Amino acid sequence: MKFSIVTPNYNYGRFLKKALESVFAQAEGEGAPEIEHIVIDGGSTDDSVQLLKDWAAFAAAQPAAKDGRYSFSFVSEPDQGQTDAINKGLRRATGDVVAWLNADEWYLPGKLALVAAAFAKHLSTDFLYGEPLFVDKDGNPIRIRRAHRFSKFVLYGCCCYIASCASFWRRRVLDDGHYLDPSYKVIMDGEYYCRLAKAGYRFRFLPATIAAFTWHDSNVSSVLADRREVEWRQIRVTFLPLPGMVGSFQTRIYVLIAFLGHQWRRVLVMGRLLAYPTNRDDQMTNSRSGILPMREITESAELKNVELDILKTVHSFCETNGIRYSLFAGSLIGAVRHKGFIPWDDDIDVLMPRPDYERFCRSFAAPNASVHTFWNDSGYFYPFAKVYDDRTLLVEDRDPKGRSAVCVDVFPIDGLSDSTSAPERILRVKARCLAALSLRRAPPLLRRRTWTKQLAIWLGSPLRLVPLGIRKRIAKTHLRRFTEALTATPFDSAPFAGGLSWGYGMCEVMPRSVFERTEMVPFEGGTFRAIVERDAYLSSVYGDYMTPPPPEKRVTHHDFRAWWK
Repeated sequence: MKFSIVTPNYNYGRFLKKALESVFAQAEGEGAPEIEHIVIDGGSTDDSVQLLKDWAAFAAAQPAAKDGRYSFSFVSEPDQGQTDAINKGLRRATGDVVAWLNADEWYLPGKLALVAAAFAKHLSTDFLYGEPLFVDKDGNPIRIRRAHRFSKFVLYGCCCYIASCASFWRRRVLDDGHYLDPSYKVIMDGEYYCRLAKAGYRFRFLPATIAAFTWHDSNVSSVLADRREVEWRQIRVTFLPLPGMVGSFQTRIYVLIAFLGHQWRRVLVMGRLLAYPTNRDDQMTNSRSGILPMREITESAELKNVELDILKTVHSFCETNGIRYSLFAGSLIGAVRHKGFIPWDDDIDVLMPRPDYERFCRSFAAPNASVHTFWNDSGYFYPFAKVYDDRTLLVEDRDPKGRSAVCVDVFPIDGLSDSTSAPERILRVKARCLAALSLRRAPPLLRRRTWTKQLAIWLGSPLRLVPLGIRKRIAKTHLRRFTEALTATPFDSAPFAGGLSWGYGMCEVMPRSVFERTEMVPFEGGTFRAIVERDAYLSSVYGDYMTPPPPEKRVTHHDFRAWWK
């Protein structure tokens, strides 16, 4: 049996040699498994690279390397953080069993042979995990972190009790396309294990201490505690079998249910949550890829540059693929009146005729960008699309638990059979859709409250009685019905058209010809498409659009915070 061990490293030279030696030692002795050790260095500026070069020379001269029982390789280049580095290594792995061992962790002697024997005995097991030994920065033992038999129940609702340094899985998991989710920067292992469990892979607990985990002042779990909290909340939202149970009080309810179900051992483990601070401010000020702090986008000019880059990507894709589009709403006013952004505005909107919109949403592909709609994103609840810059993270003030990205909004223009009754009928469906969307998330519990006060607030909110999963299904159903109403009349044969998916209502209904022809107009130093009859559209929607509003109304209406990942 061949093991592939991946070690991500960035400026951890002070710990790295111990990790290298511990992996090499597993290939020594009778009955030792074959080992492939892959180190992915993120362009370290300490002595890591020189240490790796020296180790490569040392390892090549050893008998274990010469007879094929041990191989070592490394690359040193900038990456997107720890998760990206691990995925790079996993894609290089060729072993029957794979794992990752961080640079500040190390295997205890002879443990990979024990793991190999367990896999050989239990052929149906996909994932095997043991227990870690916690040590201080000098290698002195602190305690063994006890684990227990596998339980999705505990994993989803409590904590990541499976230690990555003591975990191993078969090659077939990777062959099925399961790699770490790059959007997780701290608990990428927890999300990975939950995802594998949900996919049906078989986990098994090996009651043995496998590896040492080093506690020191720059542990990612400690330094990025705020990000850790946010990511676990997202994991619970995604995987909890009881929808809506995310906050501190809801978690206690989850523990109570376990207790009533006689899940004694699980309750003891989940009891950690009773003392765990789940009511922290949901801030992202201390997080980013790897171990670097996330940098917030605070300047309007920087935010606009990100959005402009997205617009350039959309323009290029549409021109290449013959997709009709135009600047829209405030962006169209900005192009006409300011030759760019409205100075106090900070977003970009584009429109597309419905046939082009659907082609765009199905086929759009570009580096660092993705299109999101309610049918391709389970957490998305708008009847129009957004093109995200995947290098960014955005949190809206009105939805502090939601996660999106800096984006450009893409609105469909739909055909209408007439200018009055058809749009009125659609707007009635839209009203029902908006009412359903309000059900998708109940009002958040007030923070910094005792759990008894939170209970009173929770019981006082009728929407809390509707499980989150049901609220989402209701919202999605109404979104589909709304879209069916919008697309009842094909755009290219309709006498009228309008942007009723999200906008100003009847004032947007006008002859279809208004939206058909486009021309290039200047915008922020570039040129992009705009409808030729833009004066007719803008006058109908905004009136005297060439006159700026009074100074007191020149404010942005977008309340959010954004960061670079």
